[in-house]
Amino acid sequence: MALIESEKPGKHPEPPEDLCTRKLPTFILDISLWRVHQAHYNPLYFSFSGDNRFDAPSKEYGILYLGVDEYCAFRESIGRLAKYRLITSSLLKSRKISVIKANRALKLVDLSGEGLTVLDADARLCTEDYDISLLCHFPNIMNIRNQEKNASW
Repeated sequence: MALIESEKPGKHPEPPEDLCTRKLPTFILDISLWRVHQAHYNPLYFSFSGDNRFDAPSKEYGILYLGVDEYCAFRESIGRLAKYRLITSSLLKSRKISVIKANRALKLVDLSGEGLTVLDADARLCTEDYDISLLCHFPNIMNIRNQEKNASW
């Protein structure tokens, strides 16, 4: 059953005033990651277009989607575009899949469970401008993990 407009949860609340004093759960990730990307871009291209759902509202930073495996990378980049579960051969031909290995371990914020609780937040957190607030308050964190989003980083 679809939710009617009045039953939808609405916009996520603003970050708490004491955000920078909260200890967020972090973890170290030191594995190869996967990326499905447009073939005409380098695998490490960061998009600043503002056209994608996690792009910075004022293009303050670029976005690079990575997955823990090739299935996650596919789902995050192409699978979400397949409204009717149909993917054209021309779309597939316009993409490449790449393995990315960081030159050092990545320190990530875990926003999959405990991390959301620490922020008094829910899964809407990573669908809005909240990400930039986290990055600004925690500059030593390299990225954000959001388990709700197909296990992508």
